[in-house]
Parts: sequence; C-alpha cells; structure tokens
Amino acid sequence: MSRHHDQIWRCPKEWVYYMKIGSKAARVAAGLALSLTTVIGLSGTAQADHMAPTLRYGSSGHGVECVQVLLNRAGLGHSIKVDGQFGPATKSLVEDFQRARGRLDIDGVVGRETGGALWELTYSQPRWYTDCYDYIPTP
Repeated sequence: MSRHHDQIWRCPKEWVYYMKIGSKAARVAAGLALSLTTVIGLSGTAQADHMAPTLRYGSSGHGVECVQVLLNRAGLGHSIKVDGQFGPATKSLVEDFQRARGRLDIDGVVGRETGGALWELTYSQPRWYTDCYDYIPTP
C-alpha cells in the first residue's frame, strides 16, 4: 500500500516499486526507467527487418509490394505496377535506384544494403510503411 509520501514506479513489465520521494534511489530509478523506456520505444523505428529475406527476380508477396511502392516514390522518373511480383520491370527499377544512389552494387536485388537505402525513404512518408517493417531486409 502506498502512503502520501511514497511514489509508485511502474516498469515495462508492470513491476511496482515503492520509494520515498526525494530519495537518491528514487531519482536513480526514475532515470533508469526513462532511459529504458526511451531505448525500448526507439529500437524498432530506425530500420526495417534485418532478418527479412532478400527480394529478387521471381520473388513475390507483400515485401515486393512494399519495395514497388517505395521505388515508385523514389523520384526516378518512371514507375511500375504494384502487383507483388518481382519481374523484369521491378528488377530494372531496382537497378535504376541502385545506380542513382551511387554506393550500391547494381545487381537488381533488394538485399540488406539496397533494402536499407529504400527504407531511408520512409522517414518522411505516411505511417502505413510500418506495415512493411518485417518485409524489407536492412543492415
């Protein structure tokens, strides 16, 4: 039970600690809780999924749709149909993107480096891209 001069700290797993307000332990716990919450809160926003499979000619599915949408928004001067099929048009646009970025191998494959470069495009985009987190490989 909490008294008026105690403070309740709730940690991420709903642990409850009672500490005297103003105590050094309370200040340290508050700092640690804030740091942990910040790290946990930011850990999933910086990149997509480094465990997502490499996408290449012949691949299909939601990951390919995500890549196609990102390529269409990359400002390369032309776009492709978003159909979830990694065919010749998608491969060609991936190569154009890789060429435009300058620091990527031009192989038409969306691996970790190309996926990471594509994912950088999402920072200023609408939140629907969070649905692509598990489907685009990144470093």
